[in-house]
Amino acid sequence: MLAKNPGFTAVAVLTLALGIGANTAIFSVVEAVILRPYLQGSDRLVLIKEQIPTIVALPMTVCAPDVIQFQRQNQVFESVAAFHFGQADLSGMIERDASMLTA
Repeated sequence: MLAKNPGFTAVAVLTLALGIGANTAIFSVVEAVILRPYLQGSDRLVLIKEQIPTIVALPMTVCAPDVIQFQRQNQVFESVAAFHFGQADLSGMIERDASMLTA
């Protein structure tokens, strides 16, 4: 179909070129304006885990008292901080009825 109809081929190629160009331009703007400020210094981030071979073979997260101890004894890092992955329910409903979850 593309070889038989050069007009259709030209429109298809032009549409693809414009789509790819627009996508590249939008991503470049988003990356420069939104993403780049948050990524500065990311090469200096370190994740600290601890491993207790007699209990668990895999590295595990550091507990809060250990983080406080690291902060007090820190002589290497600019600062030490902790984070926790988790979920929160801000609706005020602690337990949800199964009937409320169905549409």
